Amino acid sequence: MLKINSTPIFNMMEDGISGSHPAPVGLSYAEDALRTMSLPEAYAEIVLNLPQALQQIYH
Repeated sequence: MLKINSTPIFNMMEDGISGSHPAPVGLSYAEDALRTMSLPEAYAEIVLNLPQALQQIYH
């Protein structure tokens, strides 16, 4: 483990994190909401639809 400015930085291999994690997934509905709605409206849209979006991605 390294320390920079007293913040620990962990080596991913030392901590047992492998490269087998899936690539990041874009949430197009969230991007659209942020582009077309006010911030409070977009936040509500994202939060309310996130469980369904995650279920579609991982099932």
